[in-house]
Amino acid sequence: MAEESNSPILVDQCQNSSFDIKKRRRSSRTPLDKQALLKALEDGSAIYIRQEGYRSKVWSGVCRISVGDTIVDNYVVCQGCEKLLAYGQGTTSNLQKHIEICDTDNSRPTKGSPSTKDPKRRKTIISKSPLMKMQISKKSKPLAGDIKVPSSIFTSKSDIRKNLLYASMNLFLTDSIPFSTIHGEGFIRFSQALVNEAAGHGKFDVSCYLPHERHINAALSELHTTLISQIKVLSAESKSNTVSIEKWTGSGDKVFLCIMLHMVNKSFNVRTVNLHSFLVQDNSPQHILNEINATLESFKLSTANGLYMITSDSSLIPETSRIEGLNSYFHVIKLMISNTIKNITALEEIVNQCTAVINLLKVDERQLNIYVIFNRKLRQYNPSDPSTLSVMLLSIIDTFEEVIQAAKELTSNQTDDVQLVCLFHTNRTKEELKEVVDMFSPLMEAIELVKDERCSTLHYVWPIYLSLMESYDVQSNPDSNLQAAIRKELMVQLQRHFIIQNLHEVAAFLNPLTKDTPWLDKLKRDTLHDNVLDMMRQIDNPKTSDIRSSQEQEGISGDNIEANKPLVKQQTQSSMSGLNLAKYFFGQNLKQVKGVKEELLEYIETPKPVVANDLQYDIMKYWSSCTSCPTLRKVARNIFSIPASSISCERFFDKFDKFSDNLNHDDKYDKELCKRLFISYNYGIARQETMSYSS
Repeated sequence: MAEESNSPILVDQCQNSSFDIKKRRRSSRTPLDKQALLKALEDGSAIYIRQEGYRSKVWSGVCRISVGDTIVDNYVVCQGCEKLLAYGQGTTSNLQKHIEICDTDNSRPTKGSPSTKDPKRRKTIISKSPLMKMQISKKSKPLAGDIKVPSSIFTSKSDIRKNLLYASMNLFLTDSIPFSTIHGEGFIRFSQALVNEAAGHGKFDVSCYLPHERHINAALSELHTTLISQIKVLSAESKSNTVSIEKWTGSGDKVFLCIMLHMVNKSFNVRTVNLHSFLVQDNSPQHILNEINATLESFKLSTANGLYMITSDSSLIPETSRIEGLNSYFHVIKLMISNTIKNITALEEIVNQCTAVINLLKVDERQLNIYVIFNRKLRQYNPSDPSTLSVMLLSIIDTFEEVIQAAKELTSNQTDDVQLVCLFHTNRTKEELKEVVDMFSPLMEAIELVKDERCSTLHYVWPIYLSLMESYDVQSNPDSNLQAAIRKELMVQLQRHFIIQNLHEVAAFLNPLTKDTPWLDKLKRDTLHDNVLDMMRQIDNPKTSDIRSSQEQEGISGDNIEANKPLVKQQTQSSMSGLNLAKYFFGQNLKQVKGVKEELLEYIETPKPVVANDLQYDIMKYWSSCTSCPTLRKVARNIFSIPASSISCERFFDKFDKFSDNLNHDDKYDKELCKRLFISYNYGIARQETMSYSS
């Protein structure tokens, strides 16, 4: 009870006439000193007075402070964020500005609100900072497992929102990056903040504390801008246009590294994160526990096999502004921030069970999860001791043969606690690298056999492929023959093991390898590029080797093929996946690589099956978002509203000619490409109606 007596009491002005401001003595001549006010708030001698009957939105949004018989004139308290606000005599402009920008729409106390009207539920104290801190009840039970209530209590609503904002950024960045794995730190931080707040209030509305999507995006943008400037500084210091990952490993900030990874791959996009849209309808504790139990079993099943990797399909689409198709781990977050969780016991149980899931993914020397390269470096590489990197990588390579054998045993259900290891690059000799290539094939076979239906082979191939690429890139005197052998073996294995439905991921998988990779210039017009073209043509014509051969000649060498050769093929899942493949691979490079543009035009303008029209549509749609010319983007968007009829096509070309007159001379090449793409697309529409091309 002593605690409650020291807490400032919130009363309504109408509750007691003794609290009437007009009947209180003002201290206008001698304003109360800020330190004295803080001391009064801390020892409980101050009273908050919520004013009523004011027409002004400013005074209805703040509380006056009463100390003894004195109404403090130079300070008030915001009802939303609980900050001390200073104001001068005769003006409230600063108060009005604060009220307008204060994000307290969902959290401002209203008349009759149990969290503000009942003094017992408003346990606030003041420390040396002007922000009021939420005091955690000593009666609340400590959390089990790794989740513990921190010694420093969480601060006011404003600071709680700030904590949740950072946690939301961490969740978004670490769990929505393609091919990333579960981290858990962001989730623990997020749920811990909610648990502590719930422990202090007993009951609370989670939605009051969720950061708005615009705040998350603003924070991400600010961090993005900071990173750009720091990367420029590092690049200038190293006198190079590239920044190595190793330079950033000393920061110790995973969110920082996650954005850095996006920057290196030139794929960073601030996407809209609408946490409020994740709210579920049925938020009863029993329903939540049932969902969590099902999720937990899913985690246990997959992590026992060592083959569960968290990805989000929508995160593979750079131009998207939504996060859809969230995985089961993110589904846990959705449940955590459900509309209202009023049962603190159920909330703690959810956190504990999810923590147990995260603990399953902890890494030790013999059981290694498949992790993205920079995450492993972050955990085990000590910048002050460069030798730790090579020692760590060598130890992983040394266990590779054992993991291969364990994976084979796993396929026969002889063991269920072995997890596959990711192969990382190291300064090995050429002979040792050749041994790695020889071991690659049985590993792929083992992965194929134990593959989970919820995961594609690509998820497991990605870190191995990337590691092998780096393995021969870091060699001081690389052997070109060995590099060619590795490339060939990798592409053979990839083509052999990719299931058709997942080929749209091939492009997203290849995109990071076509950016700032040292061997891009050598490989762009050679193995990688040709293999991607080959895979795309195999998708379009999987059973017609002759046609595929002619298409290879057309796409790689630029030779003409028979323009009117009929191609008949049913629309299948494989063809639709091929559209996405072309969309990602070519769309990402259209504005950069002129040769790809020319080669793509040759491919598009060659007669294709009916479904190839969708391919052209997807390529155009993505290309229109890449081009730097605003007029061309406007023209490209116009086509999406045109019905599939030849009459509307003619109308469109009339409109296009008017737009093209406004193009600058510098856009001449883009203008020609745009027009040819549109012509090809609309010819495809006409053929779709008449089943024949018109020239």
